[in-house]
Amino acid sequence: MLISNWGAFINAPVSVHAAGVYYFTGRPGTILPFRHQRAGQFLIAAPVRDSNGRASIHWVWLSGNEFTAMPWKMTPENIAVLMKAMHGAPYGWGNFNFYNDCSAEVRSLLMPFGIFLPRHSSAQVEAAGRVVDLSHKNPQMRIDYLTRYGKAFTTLVYIPGHIMLYIGNTTMNGQVVPMTYQNIWGLRPNHANSRSIIGEAVFLPLLRFYPENPELISLAGKVSV
Repeated sequence: MLISNWGAFINAPVSVHAAGVYYFTGRPGTILPFRHQRAGQFLIAAPVRDSNGRASIHWVWLSGNEFTAMPWKMTPENIAVLMKAMHGAPYGWGNFNFYNDCSAEVRSLLMPFGIFLPRHSSAQVEAAGRVVDLSHKNPQMRIDYLTRYGKAFTTLVYIPGHIMLYIGNTTMNGQVVPMTYQNIWGLRPNHANSRSIIGEAVFLPLLRFYPENPELISLAGKVSV
């Protein structure tokens, strides 16, 4: 089977099935070949385990709301479609139970647009075309730089062990602050003997401190997790 058409899931969860038989659940970050596209639908090649334990191809129709040809046009509207499908999903250490950790979240989000990032966060930042090291700056200087020079939906923010996507600025209490999209396990206080668990994909502003719990260390103020 030689197929040059490739596509990606843009919704979650997507039940891949045919004739009442369930095959698997598709999620953003999964790429599959497809054979035909018509009337807003795609005939995809679904890998299915046969009775001998070998992989076989079953052809399944999926709607354009679930699957799209790659590379998908990278517009704010299309990115919003993916984020709407992905945000709120639980954090999964090392993709445990098919959930994303921080680097898998960013990788899965950008993959439908034909941007193939490495799996690990440190490798992702190394693959960037331009890197600005702010590790020697204080938290407010880091926040100010990102607010002024960050490129929405294309700037990755990295601290050793964690990565997130800058998605633009917002206003909070009269102050302009950078907003991020990320899948994060949690934030810890200065004494580091506990952690405030978030445990899912969220939209999170980068602030010097969080009013709900000022003891928590802001991601903008960290040099490692």
